[in-house]
Amino acid sequence: MTKIYSLLIIATVFLYSCKTATKAFEKGNYEDAVELAVRKLQKDGNDAEAKAIARNAYKEAVDKHNAVISSLNNSTSDGRFEKIYNEYRKLQNLYEAINNSPVAKEAVNPTDYSSYVQTYKEKTGEVYFKRGLDLMNRGDRASFRQAYDALRTAYRFKTDSEIKSKMDEAYDAAVVKVLLLTDNGFNNGGTFNGNYGGYYGGGINNGYGNSYATSQLVENFQDDLVRNLRYQSNNEFVKFYGEWDARANNIQPDEVIEMRLGRLDMGRYHDETSTREVSNRVVVKQTVYKPDSVVNEYATVYARIITTKRIYLSEGDLNIISRDAKGNYIWNDVVRGEHRFATEFATYTGDERALSASDKALINNSRSNGYNQVKQEDIVREVLRQIEYQAASRFKSYYSRYY
Repeated sequence: MTKIYSLLIIATVFLYSCKTATKAFEKGNYEDAVELAVRKLQKDGNDAEAKAIARNAYKEAVDKHNAVISSLNNSTSDGRFEKIYNEYRKLQNLYEAINNSPVAKEAVNPTDYSSYVQTYKEKTGEVYFKRGLDLMNRGDRASFRQAYDALRTAYRFKTDSEIKSKMDEAYDAAVVKVLLLTDNGFNNGGTFNGNYGGYYGGGINNGYGNSYATSQLVENFQDDLVRNLRYQSNNEFVKFYGEWDARANNIQPDEVIEMRLGRLDMGRYHDETSTREVSNRVVVKQTVYKPDSVVNEYATVYARIITTKRIYLSEGDLNIISRDAKGNYIWNDVVRGEHRFATEFATYTGDERALSASDKALINNSRSNGYNQVKQEDIVREVLRQIEYQAASRFKSYYSRYY
C-alpha cells in the first residue's frame, strides 16, 4: 500500500511539472518553460511531452532574444552593447541549464553563446571606459565622481590594469579628504567650573581632569571620532583622517576641521522641591485594667515632608571650525554633551510618628547621597561619548551634500 501511495505522489508531481511547463509556454514565458521542462526530464528522461516543450520553448526564446539583438544592432545608442550583452547572457543561461541535463541536451541541441557573451562584455567595458575618460576631462569633482562610477563599471566588465589605474585616479580626485585637527587646548586648555565637593582633593587642573584614566579618554577622543566617521559614514566620497593617519599616508586634505574642547562644568546642580502632608493613627493613651484587658486611645498625628530632588549636571562642549586647504573659513559649530545624576533627600516638620519607614529613609539621606562616589572618568566618559555622537552626526549631515 505504501509503495502504491509513493508512486501516486511521484506521478502527481510529474504531471504537475509538465502542466506547469505547458502553462508557462502558453503564456509566452519561454525561459521558465525550458527550465521546468528540463527539471521534468531530469526526473523522467523518457517524457516525450517534456522534450517537446523544452525544444519548442528554447526555439521561441532564441527567436525572441535574436529579434531584440537585431534591433539593438541597428541602434547607435552607447548603451546598445550592454543590452546586447544582457540578451546573450540570457541565451547562455538557457544553454547552460539545458547542457547540464544530457537528455535535454540531446533533445534540444542548444547553442553555446559564450563567445558572444565575452565579445559584448568587453565592448560594454570599452564603452564605460570611454565614458569615464570623457567625464574625467571635465576636471570638476562632480564629474570625477561620475567618472569613477563609470570606470568601476568598466572594470567589472573588462578587468584591465589601465582601467584600474584610471579608476583609482578618478576616485582620488573625486573624494573629499577631511582632516580632523585638534589644537593644543584639546588636552589641557579647557576651563573648569562647578562644584564637585572637594572629592578630588586639590581640585582639577584643567577642564577634563587630571587622572590617568580621564587623560586617556580625552586623548582617545579624536581617534574614536575618526573611527566612528570612517566606519559608519555611508558616503564613499568623503574620507576622514586623524593627524597621525594623514601624516603617515602623506594626505593633502581638502578641508580641515579644527576641534577644541572648550569648557567642562562639573557638578552644577539645581533643586526641585515638593511638599506633601502625611498622617498616621497612633496610640496616645493606653489603660490596662488587667493583663487581658487593655484599652487604647487613638489620635491622628500629622507631619509635612519637604522633598528635594537635586540634579547634578556636568556639561562639556566642543568648538568646531572648518576651513578649506587655503585656510579660508567654511563653517563652524558647537556640540555639547552632558552627564546627569539625581538624588533625593527630605526634611519634615510636625510629629515624627506620622512618618513611614520610607519617609524616614528619605529624610536620613545625605544631601549628596552617592554623588561624591561617582568617578570623574565616568562623568567625562559620558560627556565625551555624547559630544562624539553629536559631532559625528553633524559632520555626516554637513557632508551629505557630497552624496
